[in-house]
Parts: sequence; C-alpha cells; structure tokens
Amino acid sequence: MPLDEDFFHSFLQQGDILIIPDTLAIEQFAIVHAVISEPYITSYDALPLVVSREATIGTLCVADQVPRQISPKQLRGLQYTSNS
Repeated sequence: MPLDEDFFHSFLQQGDILIIPDTLAIEQFAIVHAVISEPYITSYDALPLVVSREATIGTLCVADQVPRQISPKQLRGLQYTSNS
C-alpha cells in the first residue's frame, strides 16, 4: 500500500511517533483518499526507523480499517522493532 502524502507529511511534522486512533474524527484526515476509499484506513500509527542519531531510513506503519487505540504494550513492541 503506498503511503498517502497526508499521513507522511503529518509524520514528518510530528518528528516522532504518529498515532491516529480514528482518522475519520480528524478533519485533515477524514478527506484523505486512503481513508474514504480503498483501503479505508481508519486507524494509523507510524514510528521512525532510526539507524543512527543522524539517519532515519523510513517508517514502520500500522494501519487498520476500524478505529483502534494502540496499547502501551503494543507501542513498546513497535518502538523496539523500529529501533532494532
């Protein structure tokens, strides 16, 4: 699934973890193509993939078609994965 520009720009502005439990509840995301049509992203979480202090090589993203709040345990798991 290609990363929608609106999610990516929000991630870059955030500069760290981006957690969106319900994309339809936030005006800027409720109109995003990937939200209102296939794949119908309703929750979206992203973390940076950091290889050194100076280099981030990408993101680890988790998306779902239903609103979902990531749990602290799940977040720790993603953080461990993205920093490994």
